[in-house]
Order: sequence, then C-alpha cells, then structure tokens
Amino acid sequence: MTPTVSLPEGAEGGAIRADTFETDDGSAGWASDPLPHKQAHAGYFEWRDEWSLEVGFMDEDHRALAAMMSRIARDYGPPAAASAHLIRQSDAPPLTDALAELAAHVRAHFDREEEVMRVDNFPGLRDHQSEHNLLLAELSVTTRELRDSRAQWLSLELLDSLKDWFLGHVLDMDRELAKFLKTPRSPGLA
Repeated sequence: MTPTVSLPEGAEGGAIRADTFETDDGSAGWASDPLPHKQAHAGYFEWRDEWSLEVGFMDEDHRALAAMMSRIARDYGPPAAASAHLIRQSDAPPLTDALAELAAHVRAHFDREEEVMRVDNFPGLRDHQSEHNLLLAELSVTTRELRDSRAQWLSLELLDSLKDWFLGHVLDMDRELAKFLKTPRSPGLA
C-alpha cells in the first residue's frame, strides 16, 4: 500500500507530514509534523564532554548509550520525504530489535550503577533504583506498543523524550551519584 502523505499548508522543503500508513510488507510507519531533514538525525544525539561525570564506567556507558540513541534517531527517526518511508538503511535491524538492544544496554548500565551504590552505601539508592525501574518499564511498554503497531519509525516526540530522560538522568541523578563517589569518606565506608 502506498503511504498517505500530505503537505501541511505553507509547508516547503523538508516540512512534510506523513500519517500512519501501511507499507508493502504490511508493517506500519508514522511520523510527526513538522519533520526535520533526515540528515539532521545523523548527529541527533552526540556526547558532549561537559556531560562527563569523571567516573570511568559511568562516562563510558553514557557515551555508548548516547551513540546508540543517535543511531536509533538516524535509522528510525521521522523520514524527511515520503519516499524515505519506503527506504530503511539495509543494515538496520527492525525497530523493536534496536530498542531491545538499547534496553539491554540501559539495564546493564543500571545494574553496574546500583552495584556501586550498594557497595558504597549511597544514601539515594532507593530513589535512583525507582528511577531506573520506571524508565525500564516505560521503555518496555513503548517497545511493546511499537511492536504491536508494527511501526518502523519513531516520532520526533518520542526521540526527544528519550533524549530528555537521558540528559535529565545523567545531569541530575547520576551527577549526584558521581559527586558522592568522588567524595572522600571515612575509612571503612569507602
């Protein structure tokens, strides 16, 4: 089936809107309006040095997660043109596989953080764990909904939500944890 595509009034260039549609293989695709050019997704989410927490494993994990999210934005972000709905990078796995891989990396990172928090008696462990559990649950629900709808693309709103969560978590909760980990403590507590 050919995608349903409509140009909003006054739209020019890359500002197109594509409603939910079914592709030739029967899967669904959708995007939000207005859409940035596909090229904008290539560097959608790049690590910045000012986000560094100066805690080795945390920074390594955060860089890797930022790179994964950037690849997801590039491969599954809203297409820039109607023809892009029919083309997905040939080496890109299905969307739900990419999200499952992201969830596995996020879960492994959270496990490492929580182990360090337990060992170092971090006082904010329960709140931090609650945040981790909430994100994993939301990611699971989102992945299930996308799988059930057979979506091939993520909305810009969902991409921005992932990005906002990541930055909020890293720059707030993880920064608090990093500060605690770098603070000298009494012998026997370290």
